[in-house]
Formats: sequence, C-alpha cells, structure tokens
Amino acid sequence: MKSNLSRKNLQNLKELGEPADFWDYFKKVSKIPRDSCKEDQIREFIKNEADKFGFQTIIDEIKNIAVMIPSTNKALTNHTKIIIQSHMDMVYVKDDTVEHDFSKDPLNLQLYEIDNEKWITAKGTTLGADDGVGIAYQLTLMKKIHEKELNYDFTDITLLFTVSEEWGGEGAIFINKDLLKGDYLINLDSEKENVFTIGSAAFMVYKAGIKMKRISLAEEKEILLPVKISVKGLVGGHSGGDIHEGRANPIKILTQLLWKLNREDKIYLNSFKGGSWETSISKNSEATVFIERGNYSEIKDQVMKICSNIQHHFKGIEKNIVISLEELKDFTDYTYFSKDCQNKLLNILYLMPYGPYCFHSQKRDLVHTSNNIGPIRSMRSRIEFGICYRSFSQYGIKMLHEKVNSLLELSGLRYKFYNYQGGPEWAPDFNSKISNIAKNTYREIFGEDINIEAIHAGLECADFKKHNPQLEIIAIGPTILGAHSTDERLKVSSVLKIWKFLVTFLNKLI
Repeated sequence: MKSNLSRKNLQNLKELGEPADFWDYFKKVSKIPRDSCKEDQIREFIKNEADKFGFQTIIDEIKNIAVMIPSTNKALTNHTKIIIQSHMDMVYVKDDTVEHDFSKDPLNLQLYEIDNEKWITAKGTTLGADDGVGIAYQLTLMKKIHEKELNYDFTDITLLFTVSEEWGGEGAIFINKDLLKGDYLINLDSEKENVFTIGSAAFMVYKAGIKMKRISLAEEKEILLPVKISVKGLVGGHSGGDIHEGRANPIKILTQLLWKLNREDKIYLNSFKGGSWETSISKNSEATVFIERGNYSEIKDQVMKICSNIQHHFKGIEKNIVISLEELKDFTDYTYFSKDCQNKLLNILYLMPYGPYCFHSQKRDLVHTSNNIGPIRSMRSRIEFGICYRSFSQYGIKMLHEKVNSLLELSGLRYKFYNYQGGPEWAPDFNSKISNIAKNTYREIFGEDINIEAIHAGLECADFKKHNPQLEIIAIGPTILGAHSTDERLKVSSVLKIWKFLVTFLNKLI
C-alpha cells in the first residue's frame, strides 16, 4: 500500500487542526521508546507532565502509573469516580528495507491524503497510534484541566497508563486493584471512530519449541546449491482485529511451498524464519534450503507456478505477494535438519490451524475463535514458533490448544510449550448504563447513532472487569487502520471527533 502513496514528512502540526495539544503530545510520544516491558522513558515523561501541572501520581508494583485529578468541588462529598485508561507500550514492526533502531530512533511521522482525507503514518515502521493516541488524549485532558479550559467539578478523574499490554497484558493482570476503584472506566484503545466497544475476546499466547537434529552436508558442497526462498509483500495486520479479512500468513504460504517441494525430495532445510509478534499477522518469511545444482531451473519454475496459484487464491486481498528464489553466494553453513525432522516439521506447520476457527453463535459476523501462527525462528538444534489463540470462551482456547498439542504429539518429535500470560474474555453487555449514555451523547453531538459492538481482539478491559466486576466499562478511540503492521495509520479528522465526544461524555457520567 505505502509505495503507491504520495506523502510528506510531518513538520507543521498546525495543518492537523484541533486539538493542537493532542498533536503536540502525539509527536512527543512518537520520539520516546515504548517497547513492552521497557516503558521507563514514557512513564517518566508522563510523571514529569503530571508534576508540572501539580497532580499526584501513583506507580504500582508492576509499574503502571496513575495520575490523580480530584474534583475541585469540596462541598460535594460523593463524587463520580471515572478512570480513563491507555497502555504505554507499542508493537515494534519495521520493513526489512528500513534501518530503524526502536530503542533510540524517533518514529518518522508522515502525512498523506486519500480522497481529501488526511492520515498520519510512520515511514517503514509501526506508527504506535495503538495506543499513542490514548496517551496523547490523556495528557491533553490533564493539561486543559490544569489550565481550567475544562472543568469537571462533580468528578474525580484517574488517568491510568498501563504496561505491557502488547506482551501478555501484565499491567492489567497484576495491577494494584486500588487503582481500579471507580464507577466508570473509559478505555482509549478502540480503533474505529464510529464504533464503541463493550466486549472483547480472551487470548492466550504460547511459544512452541521443537527439538531438531542437524546434519552436516560438507561432503556434498560441490553438488548442492544454497538458495533462499522468500515470501514478501503481504498486508499483515492485527491477529484479532484483522483475522476475519482472509489475509494470507507468509509462514503458512512458505510452508505450503516447502511441503510440496519436500514431497518430491528436492530440498534440504537449513533455516526458517518470519514474523515479529504472536499478536501480528506477519508480512514476510524466508527459508534457506539446499537443492541439487542441476535442479535449480526446474525448482524455480515450480515455485513460480505455485506462486501464481497462491496469487490467484488471494486475489483482491493480497495484491502484492512476491515469492522469490535467490542463489546465495559465499554461504558457509552447510548443515540441514534431518529428513525425518524436516518431514515432520513441515507436516505440522502445513496442518497447523490459522485464521477464524468458528463464528459467534449470536452474532454471525463476529469471529468467535481463531488462531494465528508466528513468529518462527530456527536455531542450531530447535525450531520455535509462536501461537496466539483468541476466543470469546476459555473453552474455545482450550479446544484449539488441545488440537495443536495433539498435532505435535502425533509427529513424534520432542517439543515443549512456553506459556505466556493471556487475558480473559470481556463479556459484552449491550444494555449497560455506560453504553446507553454513550449512545445518547454521541447522537446529541453528531446527530447520528454510534455502533456498539464486541471485538475479536483482546482488551485490558477484560482484566479490569475481572478485578472490579462493578466497573461500567467502554472502549473508544479514533480510526486506526493496519495496527501491528507497517501500514498502521491514523485518520486525522477522527481525532477531533473522539475528543469532542470524550470531553462531553465526562460531563454526562455523573
């Protein structure tokens, strides 16, 4: 998508419109490293802003930070308590052609237009609008309350910033429950301006490690040719929010190709890699294999034929699939995984479920249970790959995991699962008080109805609800497309729309 767009570096924030403070904060946040489990710098920035405006901060044991904004109405003893929440971390993904060190390099923000609509993206990397927009909204709100541009006399407001949402959700899981004492919680991690969220799927992330036997090919160097087979140019995306789109997974495509070549005994697998995050649908993958020198032309023709079939299969969804075969010069690692391990591994990966498994029984256009595979990495004596299960029930997650476990068990290979924390489901209540107030407020401001939905992606709201079942929760946010991929982009006009809603909505929750 990006290569077909005319864009320019973002220099002048004024061209983005209101609220100007939001765009100022968003640009500042984009310069701060925000890797999961490494949120120290962004947390310090938030604390410094709160200190500057005279608001108390609380940092709990897991390193979430809360900014406390008490009501200025001292005569009123029973204030409405509202929590406004975002997460501090972002997903790190970059294009292979881009040199970028997320630990120190600021994001290269760019502005472009499609059909007279302005969008913000980052050159060659994820934008971090998920959930940099939430942080920017909260800081803008804090500043305007301090400057008395906004006044919420009847409300105690807590601005809550959590850690590690993108890597197991530890901030929400292990939060100090005192930070969740309140009547309402507004989550700022929803990604459609015309859709508010009141339910989300559970998720569980695993990493599977498979023991592999490696064999030397040193004596066959003269007759074997090392080649790299690559799958590139896929759309990628969010493994929850985009899983229903039918997008291809490059690990699955490459596996299919290798499986077909392996059935004819034409390859020796040296390495396999692809993907960055379990929660992302990968965009690229590659494998290094050995083939007999005399078979290069034949195998290349076969690969191109398979590529043509794959392109036709994903026509209209994946417009830029490229599958290539490249001879490797000066290659030194003449080892491969044993044929027995190779056969079993490719069978496992070929049969591994990917995509929607079933749809919701009460809302047929909503994915109920799904699975994503990736990233994958080969090492000297093992292969590791990630799995992300999502479901509106723990039963669905358990069922999928049992199937994957059975598949690995049937292979006869030695394997082990490394369990990473997941998150529970957030059961939707379409008639909650907060959703009804949101509907009425949105209609009052914009003269149209808002869509209230549940999503297949996971949100921290599920853990918040688990910790405090009495909390009324809703998730809102501007329009973000392509989250968790280098195509991530933020719709400029939607920022003001959600801001107008938020500042009005806070006055309605009394």
